[in-house]
Amino acid sequence: WQQGITWIDAKSECIVNGRQYWLPNEIEHVVSAVEQLLIKEQFAGSIGVVAPMKEMAKRIEDAVSQKINGNLLAAADFRAATANAFQGAERDVIVYSMSMHESMTRGASWFIGENKNLFNVALSRARAAFICVGDKEFIRSGPISYLSEFVTYTDKLESDLPVQPDESQNEPIFEREQIWEEKLYNALKKRDIQVISRY
Repeated sequence: WQQGITWIDAKSECIVNGRQYWLPNEIEHVVSAVEQLLIKEQFAGSIGVVAPMKEMAKRIEDAVSQKINGNLLAAADFRAATANAFQGAERDVIVYSMSMHESMTRGASWFIGENKNLFNVALSRARAAFICVGDKEFIRSGPISYLSEFVTYTDKLESDLPVQPDESQNEPIFEREQIWEEKLYNALKKRDIQVISRY
């Protein structure tokens, strides 16, 4: 599997049951990605699946367990869970179920929108590759701005265009003890070398 960030576009119906919902086609795409890695490509590294909602994570775990031999899963240190459950753990490849749909429950939409840090946790769990699975167009135009921005970012990666830094970033503020960092920064800027603070 290629390193970096890739996207598997998966449109799905949304099944709602009380406060829970799940996206069957997205779950199938996640299972297929894990199957592709472990069976077809005989990937020897570790694999994890992260979903923002417990119901999606549970259904993915069940579906993967039914489809793929338990020994293969154990060898890959496979686990499907929410970002909270993954804190402190890493995998070579993380498959992320975006779990976004226009018919999802309002509470779930609010939870995902208000917890950008959980998405960042999921992204940081991947040592080599982060595979997003979800309805790219819905997420691009959807109500959650940080995910829309992430789609734009992945589009730039896929088109091999250089990803430009956010022009709205202010100049860094250096602390008194950062004298050498400030000198280096200013010297590079004088020579028109673009510097992105804490990039």
